[in-house]
Amino acid sequence: MNLWVYKVRNDPDTEYNAYGDWESVFAEPWRDHAWGGAWASSRADDKRIFDDEVERGDLVLAWQSDRRAAIGLCGVTGSQPSEHDGLDLVLRPVERFSAPVKLHVLKRTTHLELQKVQALKQGHIRTIYPTSSKEARLLLAACGSERRVRTRGGDTL
Repeated sequence: MNLWVYKVRNDPDTEYNAYGDWESVFAEPWRDHAWGGAWASSRADDKRIFDDEVERGDLVLAWQSDRRAAIGLCGVTGSQPSEHDGLDLVLRPVERFSAPVKLHVLKRTTHLELQKVQALKQGHIRTIYPTSSKEARLLLAACGSERRVRTRGGDTL
């Protein structure tokens, strides 16, 4: 099980292929939601991750780019054909944070170790970011989540 940081922007005029609002996913926590996939990004790295690396059982840290905040965690329950070319991920909310978590603020103030997290560094914005074991622990702790990620090697983080 891996933790992925999945960034979405709610701006129909964006230069990206897709846009959305994580609030619509967390508004209905009892059901699965088709949500983006390789078609939603123009970056080859993102497409490879969506198509080949994200697996059922992985966790997604739902990041709303236009609010610069983490909204919650979703579990990957599978994939399905998209109305666009390709597949959508199918996600189910597993934890909504009590308030949006401003990780960029935390990395400058109380959680300086977040400065090392690739998904929070400046640079070209991607849609989906893998996290290392250490990054997953830091992100979950900073968001106040007690969830643990079990790596493919079986270690609990």
